[in-house]
Amino acid sequence: MCVGIENPTLRVFAHRFSGPLTSALRVDVLFEDATGAVRSLTIGGMGGAGASLWQLSPQMVVTANLLPLLPGNHTPVAFRFTALGGGTWQVDDLYVDPFRTG
Repeated sequence: MCVGIENPTLRVFAHRFSGPLTSALRVDVLFEDATGAVRSLTIGGMGGAGASLWQLSPQMVVTANLLPLLPGNHTPVAFRFTALGGGTWQVDDLYVDPFRTG
């Protein structure tokens, strides 16, 4: 998908399907830098005892949305979700949120 400065945050619904309570889900944004090399940056995650139920993630600042500094300009990005600590996770309903509320 493409993001710009009007797309500051990302949120997802996720839950730990199996695994220990210490399992976590890491979220990275993938983007191209000025030289065309693909880079990744960790932007957030979720986990803990309550993660066995579907929950809305905290807001994660996309960061790569700042690459095109003018409104209306966009840069292509992808998001990578990585299970950490031996758990299995499910992700649903990814939202790039243009209406960040704090």
